[in-house]
Amino acid sequence: MIGPGAQVGRVIELEGTLMEHDLPIVDFKFSCGKLVHKKEYPENAKVYLDLWTPGNITEKQLQDFFTYRVPAWHRPSVQRACKAGGIMPGDIDGFIRKLHGVWGDDHFWVRFPGEAALCWDDVKIRD
Repeated sequence: MIGPGAQVGRVIELEGTLMEHDLPIVDFKFSCGKLVHKKEYPENAKVYLDLWTPGNITEKQLQDFFTYRVPAWHRPSVQRACKAGGIMPGDIDGFIRKLHGVWGDDHFWVRFPGEAALCWDDVKIRD
């Protein structure tokens, strides 16, 4: 899956839990652009079967997933929104952090360390 932000690069330094609604999918940590930690929650595989093979989510799949969740940086409206939000255009990590990875009409998002009480209702952009 290649998204609108794919031309800008990849996740560099990011750590958290990829969630679907309030179900954990995978704990992850990227450092220096590489996936250095991954723990999947196979008991919740039913919610992502159409995206990934349970027990075998790869670094490339996670990179593609996060890249897809950023906008096309060249659009003037995106540049204005990034500037207003304190995000440098092209900063995938910053964009994911600021919006918790929420994008479009799906229910995936990222819970970051120290946010154990945060839930889908806190981050969703639409019902």
